[in-house]
Amino acid sequence: MNKRKRKRADNDFNYLYGIVTSVRDWHLFLYNPGEISQASEFPFTIKFNKKVLDKDSEKYDILCKEMLKVLGIICTKQVLPIMSNAQSIDSLREVNARLLVEISELKKKFAEVKTENAKLKQIIEKNTRRDARVDELEQKNMELEHRLMIVKLGFSVVDDQLHKEVISKRFVEQTVSDVDLSSSVTNQ
Repeated sequence: MNKRKRKRADNDFNYLYGIVTSVRDWHLFLYNPGEISQASEFPFTIKFNKKVLDKDSEKYDILCKEMLKVLGIICTKQVLPIMSNAQSIDSLREVNARLLVEISELKKKFAEVKTENAKLKQIIEKNTRRDARVDELEQKNMELEHRLMIVKLGFSVVDDQLHKEVISKRFVEQTVSDVDLSSSVTNQ
């Protein structure tokens, strides 16, 4: 480890890292004062020195061409499959559009079903109230039939008693009239 205090003029760094990405894949580059290397997949060497930093120099043009070559290979690897999939992207867009239409139709159907469910719940509540009323009326009907039966039994008992009383009265009247006849016959 270097424990020496750094100064502004010190050039401690003799390399630089660069990253080129295509969102999915990352390509790392190592920039040295003599070359540029791709640290992933295919190594490419580009000559790099201090003269390259002068934009008017021929070495700068060579560096740019070499960088374009490296980037071209990387981009070609990434862009060509995407461009070949352009048709599949269009077909996916069509599928997406159809799915969006289907989603909107399903939302409409869902709203209709929801409305129908609300109506059915109201009908069920109405039927429940009606069934409760029918049960209540049936209970009252049974009570009234029971009372009517009691009244009929009471009436038949009373009727039987009245009938017996009438029969006994007639019997008594008849016997009395029989008795009167016999006494009237004897008196004569």
